[in-house]
Amino acid sequence: AAQVARATDDLEAARKKAAAAEKVAADKKAALEALNSRLEALEAKGVSGAVPLDAREDLKEEIKDAESGAEKAYRRAVKAKVKADDAEKTVDVLNPGLKSEKEPSK
Repeated sequence: AAQVARATDDLEAARKKAAAAEKVAADKKAALEALNSRLEALEAKGVSGAVPLDAREDLKEEIKDAESGAEKAYRRAVKAKVKADDAEKTVDVLNPGLKSEKEPSK
């Protein structure tokens, strides 16, 4: 019984961690999209020379960093989801009766 309780607690913690990681990844993706929109706007203005090249280059560097951060966040979210799935399998093996109580898959 203690093993089932511990596995159930691990499952709940893994689900929370996966949800948090997915939110971070979504937030980073949204930030990246916003930076890309800013760059497009700057480049449109830059054609006429209204925006200095330095400003565009700085923004491109920010985008590069944001892309890296978004990719890392996505990988963390995937790993957290896999851990949650593994924890769910452990609970199912230890106590098949809990299957009716598990969260629906997304």
